[in-house]
Amino acid sequence: MKLSASIGTIGFLKIGIFVSFFLPVVLSSFFYLLSLIIFIAIFLISIKTKRSSISLARPRSHIPILMLCFVIFLSYFLKWTIFGFNDHDNLNISNFNSALSLSIYAIAALISLFGTFLIVSNTDFNKNQVVDILFFTAKCGFFSALITIVFWALQTGATFGRYNYTPLISGSQGIQLYQMIISFFCILVLLISNAKNKVLLVTLSSLIIFCMTTIIVREAWLIFFLTLAIAYLKLSQRSFFIKSSVFFLGITIISIIIFSVSANLNLTSDIISADGSELGESVLIRFIMLQESFNLFLDNIFLGIGYGNYVSVIQHTIVLESGAERIVSSPHNGLAMVLTENGIFGFIAMILLGFYLYNDMNIKRKINSQLLRSVSVIFSSFFLLLFLDQLVSNSLILPPSNEINVVQLSYLIWILFAVTVSSKRSLLKETKIQKSGL
Repeated sequence: MKLSASIGTIGFLKIGIFVSFFLPVVLSSFFYLLSLIIFIAIFLISIKTKRSSISLARPRSHIPILMLCFVIFLSYFLKWTIFGFNDHDNLNISNFNSALSLSIYAIAALISLFGTFLIVSNTDFNKNQVVDILFFTAKCGFFSALITIVFWALQTGATFGRYNYTPLISGSQGIQLYQMIISFFCILVLLISNAKNKVLLVTLSSLIIFCMTTIIVREAWLIFFLTLAIAYLKLSQRSFFIKSSVFFLGITIISIIIFSVSANLNLTSDIISADGSELGESVLIRFIMLQESFNLFLDNIFLGIGYGNYVSVIQHTIVLESGAERIVSSPHNGLAMVLTENGIFGFIAMILLGFYLYNDMNIKRKINSQLLRSVSVIFSSFFLLLFLDQLVSNSLILPPSNEINVVQLSYLIWILFAVTVSSKRSLLKETKIQKSGL
């Protein structure tokens, strides 16, 4: 059954979006509590909300999500009862408190990300409500960009460089850049759909784009440009020849920009040492961690070591070019981490999730609504690229549960994915109503 979105649901979603943007990294420990309160509120509202008379099946992506959650809970149950707390397991008496904390983080992350998605994606949003959510996200992105630009100017003297400052709120350049990209995509959807306040939207996007230029994170920029390219090819009404010409021209310009930037900045080596040893490139430590991950997977092949437990088994201390020290506890390969933490069954569930969620978001046929069409194309393309990006970077689909600021970003992403799925289902419901003659 389909639920109609109420004012309360929209309000709490906005609170969730606001929290994901503006809860500072120094207070990120409160995120799980806040997201749990928001989840409970939305859940209670959904119980009391009147159900639509037109029935639609639940999104197919719900099945692999529930499968993945079952694998994770089963893994934890077995480790804490039958197989846990021995000298050969990552959970042992000596680190009981740490293991308990990681378990709580993992459960909280599942509720925050998947629990919220399961409810919101099965809620009926009308077009005005979708516009409201997108516009609110864009405004949050604008104020986040404004704060970040002022901080960047004060910290660096308004100089551009790679990792030359740490954003004040998010505490991560990668997270900040993705927040700006998501905000820009929301504005782009509104502009394509001929929304009101175009001058305001262009103003918001200008500051957001400028904020993006102060950050150089390779895969995020690549995902940004590729999403725009795919969106242009799918949404443009021009001939195939013109679209192809513009596409290749754009790729050429982007390549020239990347070449020019890389000639002045060292983009291949952001790590100068790891565990006290000199390394030439960051790829070396990632390769080492991939080997360790594979060996760990072979020892826990079916259910893995448990979601969120990677940090308790593998850690490396690295020194960045800026001189800052960081603890690295992920292999920069999201799918490898899923395989290690959740085993072969969890990995299969993740692959199915990628397939079904993309189909739940993607509208294949032409429709009259530019809003729903652009929401579907832009955010389904963004999801597809994020899913593939897991091969070379940490997952934003199922992030490490102990890296709470990353989970905050993922929370924002899952909310917008849920709204995208709901938008497509609202279109299907309208089509069903028209065919039934109601």
